[in-house]
Amino acid sequence: MLKMRFRSNISIILIALFYITLNIGLKLWKDPQKIIANDVIDYYAYLPALVIYNDISLNFKEDNGDFFAGKIWGFKQENGKYVLKMSGGLAIMYSPFFFMSHLYALSSAFPADGYSIPYGVGILIGSLFYFIAGLFILKKLLRNYFSEFTVTTVLLLIALATNVSNYIIREPGMSHTFSFFLFSAFLLLNQRWHQKQNFKNSLLIGLVVGLISLVRPTNSIIILIFIFWNVFNIKTLKDKVLLLLSQWKWILVICVFAMMIWIPQLAYWKYVTGSWFHYSYNQEGFYFLKPKIFSVLIGFRKGWLIYTPVMFFALLGFYRLFKTHKQFFWGLSLFTIVNIYIISSWWCWWFGGSYGHRAMIESYAIMSIPLGAFIQHVGRNFKLRKTVIVLSTLFFIAFNLFQNYKYIYDSIHYDSMTKLAWVETITKLKPTQLFYDLLIEPDYESALAGKKEQYSNDTYIISELFSQNHSVSDANKTTGITSQLTIYKHDIKNHSYLLNNNQIFSPEYTCSLKELNDQHVKWIIAEIYYKPDLPLENNTLAIVVSFESKNEIQLYFTGSINSENLSETEWKHRICMIPVPLRKTDTDIFKCYIWNIDGKAKGIIDDFRILKVI
Repeated sequence: MLKMRFRSNISIILIALFYITLNIGLKLWKDPQKIIANDVIDYYAYLPALVIYNDISLNFKEDNGDFFAGKIWGFKQENGKYVLKMSGGLAIMYSPFFFMSHLYALSSAFPADGYSIPYGVGILIGSLFYFIAGLFILKKLLRNYFSEFTVTTVLLLIALATNVSNYIIREPGMSHTFSFFLFSAFLLLNQRWHQKQNFKNSLLIGLVVGLISLVRPTNSIIILIFIFWNVFNIKTLKDKVLLLLSQWKWILVICVFAMMIWIPQLAYWKYVTGSWFHYSYNQEGFYFLKPKIFSVLIGFRKGWLIYTPVMFFALLGFYRLFKTHKQFFWGLSLFTIVNIYIISSWWCWWFGGSYGHRAMIESYAIMSIPLGAFIQHVGRNFKLRKTVIVLSTLFFIAFNLFQNYKYIYDSIHYDSMTKLAWVETITKLKPTQLFYDLLIEPDYESALAGKKEQYSNDTYIISELFSQNHSVSDANKTTGITSQLTIYKHDIKNHSYLLNNNQIFSPEYTCSLKELNDQHVKWIIAEIYYKPDLPLENNTLAIVVSFESKNEIQLYFTGSINSENLSETEWKHRICMIPVPLRKTDTDIFKCYIWNIDGKAKGIIDDFRILKVI
């Protein structure tokens, strides 16, 4: 029993060792500008500005513009002072590690400037420290309600099978691991407060709520869990109201200490802007009447359940909560619904560049409870069920780690993923040329204005319109090719064909443009593999796409194929993606073929395909 009792502790230690090993191996710590980057630049700037440069207005950066370029941002005010976009909650959480890094830099050969290697290492260590501490806190809470097997499984899934992994090893300075710790601490303190209302519990929960809101103001909605904890019917709702009223002095303590956390931030705003309150996001805001809930949950750009599918089982677990732990159900459900709604209503609902939907990460502390309820129910009584859970856990961990490496190798794009791109590299570690051509950059300008994006990347369906392997006529088959080219990695079968000075054009595919329009085809993708005998000069071989009416070309595109530096056994892969116009007459047609422009190209064409995108 003692061994079983400490299984979750051992799993957390192994998780810590795993991430320490990864962080050492990836060597991100050697380049602090990869850690103090993007949003972290603003989160972090409070500390060097206040401690090292003694100028919270950031004017000091003008004295050494070359050094501080890309290290400190801020918006310049009419009074000449700079104001940081991000609030200072993370700076508070960074501070213990910042001071240790600064003391080390002062006693070493590293520059004590706030931006040398020790400072990046400090943030890296801090991120992992807070995350592991959050797991230990979460373990204490979950043990009150679930078996040791369930608790261990939940901790492993959250730590290794969700996109939080990216924010430990690749973007450790971002807010999410820090907020995960705060959410975990809130849950445990919330439970203890409801068991015993006293000054200590009220003070601690007030400080945690204040810090949660200072790190990310929208996360203040976590208070819904406090309000609706232990509420599951009319009677318990009345009891909760009476409890809050009778314990008004402790509620006041919570509010006072939550507000105290904000005092330095209010003072900062007053000093640099002249106002106690300042909205630093300028034109950025929420569109509550246009939430992108579908895109946030299952869109291919950043869909939460697409890139962290294990959380689907956490959502299923809410049903088990309703059946077995009703005291949690309404509070956690309301938080989850409101949280998804707020995230979906932000103008940049995909939250910029990230792996998966990063705005959901801190709520994994919340989701651990319904996930635990689901696992406990599935794994009850039978060893076979527990075996299935173990195998499923290993699968989701492997899937997530594979996706992490895909993100590192850029076969998951940071903001331009589409369904087609996702399908193209679903089993590939590294991106293909087709993958890059299938990406669609978000329409930031329209999104900022609350308008529909010009291009949508969540509704595409890809299917084959034409394939050489079943559509090339017998007259164009190349005979005798298979025996000559057995060393090649593509299947050279009867439908492959030669291009030379006697065979300038490949067989063309033709169809009615009306037919494409009637099927709502948005794009045409043409793809070939080509094995040249000799390196090609520019513009000697091309994929041709044309839209014609009565033999008059309305739209014409050629995608040239070059083959420099290819060995005799290498194949050249080429794709082009063309938007489909609307037909003007019923005689409009679409054509696609391969063109040996001057007859100089010699080689073999294989796997000529035309795909339609709806």
